Amino acid sequence: MLAPDRSLEISMPWFQRAELLERWLADFITDHIRQLRPQYTPPAEFSDSTKLNRQDADIDSIELVELASALYLALDAEDSGALNEYAQQLGNLGGSFADWAKFAGFAARKTSALWFQTSGSTGKRRWVRHELAHLQAEVREVAAIAQTGNQPIQRVVSVMPAHHVYGFLFGVLLPALLGVPALHVRGAAPAMLRALLQPGDLLIAHPSFWSSAIAADRLGKGTALFPDALIGFSSGQALPGTLFEVLKQAGVTRLVELYGATETAGIGWRDSHSDFALLSRYRWKKATGNELIDSTSASESCVPLPDVIVRHCNDRFSVQGRIDRVVQIAGQNVHLDAIEARLSSFPGVAMARLRRMPASDPKARLHAFIVCSQRIDSAELRTFAEAHLQTAELPQSYTFGAELPKTAAGKECEWEIG
Repeated sequence: MLAPDRSLEISMPWFQRAELLERWLADFITDHIRQLRPQYTPPAEFSDSTKLNRQDADIDSIELVELASALYLALDAEDSGALNEYAQQLGNLGGSFADWAKFAGFAARKTSALWFQTSGSTGKRRWVRHELAHLQAEVREVAAIAQTGNQPIQRVVSVMPAHHVYGFLFGVLLPALLGVPALHVRGAAPAMLRALLQPGDLLIAHPSFWSSAIAADRLGKGTALFPDALIGFSSGQALPGTLFEVLKQAGVTRLVELYGATETAGIGWRDSHSDFALLSRYRWKKATGNELIDSTSASESCVPLPDVIVRHCNDRFSVQGRIDRVVQIAGQNVHLDAIEARLSSFPGVAMARLRRMPASDPKARLHAFIVCSQRIDSAELRTFAEAHLQTAELPQSYTFGAELPKTAAGKECEWEIG
């Protein structure tokens, strides 16, 4: 049911493309249940008959209510009047995936905006509203950037969740606007895509995917991982400087890195290891300084950013690093403070400290140093973590000690991976 419709060649609104709407909804359901229960395992494939009701053994009553509330908000259903209108015209939300998809399509037709949930970079997830027209304008602008020359996009392939703003912009809106087929393979490893990619594909991925692709290519004994005329998009943590050229040699004709956030959508782009260029939605507030404002807003207030931005000549800018303690693991933002607090709730843990090591490697994972107030069974701590954290949040290793390692000056320092 969620396979791409390869015969569809005309542009239409994203919610009228059944496979795009259903993929967005399936990823939305999976993510929101996992927020309530991190180890939730969704069906291998959501089909019309997949049950989403109080009799479903996989989703309980409280989770169902939370899920429905989140869906109403994401689709702006209450503010647009779609919620009341749907109940009057078509009846209440039913218990199958097909019923939920029918409501999602109805609500999407009635609204001019969508809400997206942040990853929790401020310590708690929150909802951000985006006008659909602004998102569509960004997609058109970035598509024009990507298609410079005689290389049109023939198909969009995305490994990103479709309900996140980056995955929605280019895994959902872009194929809808261009009228090209879409293939969603959320979480797929580079080697899994080798036989699926075709010339003219646009691959929507994240930095650790691209780094892993090069590693896989080197292990492939000379077998090219990418077909000719492949376009790549990346967003999240900055790509290592050499990766642009290495990927070009591996068959990626054009690699576009996008900078932005859930709160802002795309802000800038680059296609080499140089400074970013602003997308047209944003502009500098003054001739000098690095304060950004949203040109689509009537307000002249500055756009709050999670990163330190340094402005350069010709209105270019560079990103110097996160302001908060958020890192990317396998393309997912994880909040170190929240994970440390969860680990510290385990009996005998006086303090937990997390580091992403090595920090310069996009494939790096989290490692934990546990300050113990009593003897701790490491296997029990791992079991506790697996029950309360999502996969990307799980430490790859644990080191135990009576106090955090420090330098001679008394500052915290890195530790040997246990």
